[in-house]
Amino acid sequence: MGAKRTLFLIAPAVLVIGIFMLIPMFIAMGYSFMTANPYGGVNLPLTFDAYAQFLFQRDFDDTLVFAPDYIFIILRSIYLAVATTLICLMLGLPVAWYIVCQNESRRRILLFLITLPFWINTLIRTYCWILILRDEGLINDGLRAIGITSAPLPLLYNDGSILLGLVYTFLPFMVLPIYSTLERIDFRLIEAAYDRRLQTRGLASGQAGRARRCRARLRPGAGLVPGARSSGRRQEAPDRQPDPDAVQLLAQLALRCRAFDRHRHRRAAGLRTAGAPGAAAGEPRMNARASRPFDWRRTPGLPSFTGAILIFLYAPLLILVLYSFNASKLVTVWSGFSLRWFVQVANNDDIRSAALNSVIIAVAATIASTVIATAGALALERGTIRFGRGIVTGMIAMPLVVPEIVVAITTLVFFSLLGMHYGLLNLIIAHTVFCIPFALLPVQARLRDMGGTLEEAGRDLYADEWRLFRHVTLPLLAPAIAAGAIMAFVVSLDDFLISMMVSSAGSTTLPVYVYGMMRLGVTPEVNAISTILLVISLIFVATALLVGRRYRRAF
Repeated sequence: MGAKRTLFLIAPAVLVIGIFMLIPMFIAMGYSFMTANPYGGVNLPLTFDAYAQFLFQRDFDDTLVFAPDYIFIILRSIYLAVATTLICLMLGLPVAWYIVCQNESRRRILLFLITLPFWINTLIRTYCWILILRDEGLINDGLRAIGITSAPLPLLYNDGSILLGLVYTFLPFMVLPIYSTLERIDFRLIEAAYDRRLQTRGLASGQAGRARRCRARLRPGAGLVPGARSSGRRQEAPDRQPDPDAVQLLAQLALRCRAFDRHRHRRAAGLRTAGAPGAAAGEPRMNARASRPFDWRRTPGLPSFTGAILIFLYAPLLILVLYSFNASKLVTVWSGFSLRWFVQVANNDDIRSAALNSVIIAVAATIASTVIATAGALALERGTIRFGRGIVTGMIAMPLVVPEIVVAITTLVFFSLLGMHYGLLNLIIAHTVFCIPFALLPVQARLRDMGGTLEEAGRDLYADEWRLFRHVTLPLLAPAIAAGAIMAFVVSLDDFLISMMVSSAGSTTLPVYVYGMMRLGVTPEVNAISTILLVISLIFVATALLVGRRYRRAF
């Protein structure tokens, strides 16, 4: 692909992210050095007051007083992030190992169960734990019912509940990359490492040291063979043959090293001699436990541990779905099966309007981001970028790297500066920028895997670029494009922070509306809406799996 066509394909992604994300970040950075107006807004001159207020605050007499509140908040955030990472690592590594040890069909089922929470709205997953941990939640009601406590335990709105919610949200993100890494390991090496002679502690390192020493002793002229001279030259007869005496000494040393290693192996493997039942006197007998070959696919305790993790992931969701069919107005008091709250949600005009806004924004953002991402992936993998490839790749990946709250604030500042108050259009633009990398990654990975052999064959048959793309490249990319589009749609439908910051009157999305209902309290209507969103997520996950299965059958 030529440079002009590459520039034409990569330009939309660079321009959209550059204009609506990179420029707003520089504008917000410039605003941070300006003087704040008493009634809002900023103006000149430039100052560092905003950064000084990070550590100091002005007292009543306009003097600066040290205030470490922001420092404590940042340190607490770092503490929660580190603790979440370590806990997710400890929980995710055994689960990933167990998945790798299964056959292909079980792997697909377990990966489906692990990745399913990723497709469910984050706000809904958080609400599930609010339903369980609040003062009138299931845990406190159960403890009071059996007489353990008389007053509700403070289970919610503390560091423990925050850590629980973070682990619940990010555990699938830890399992998937660990699994992808373990899957590429050649486990025949593990089976070889657990050979009968290597099942003792430190034996491998001891063998390596003895092998080095034996090689040093076996080198001719090394001066380590008893009775041999270290003359710096190999001892040879006049007919250029090795000295027979030296060969005999070397052979004796090799046999002694081998016998020593065999003795160490027997001791480590638990060989027993005379007096062992079922063995003749003096006949070696191996320990039954050591005689069994190591089966790395059957690590004790991992099935139960993985089952407990799956219960941890799905129990809150099942509780939410169950209580969405509760006929009682009291959320955690079951009084019978009923569809009352679903009917009430369907008849609520505000909910229907918010749901329609979410679908319109998600569909528009999915179409725009998928087209831009596909063109960008073709340019990155098939195009000619003479310089700045790393800069372009980093710019496209910015929505994945920059915190979403920063993206939301800078986008709001940019739209306010330009006077853009177009409701749904603002949200479509913001969601498109945020969804581009999610739609680009599957397409880029597919282009790398399929190579350029078929495309080169098409060019050899005198196919022009458009026909080559339409008949060769596009059919091969179709499953990846569909997967990227589904991911972009779910991300847009799930988004809360950007929607809350950028939305205006008449453009409220469903997550923002649900959040407003949650602030008023836990109600059966929220349970019903959450169940509907959960079913929608399941439909899209099933669609993605069907597309992937069709792709595997076709190729």
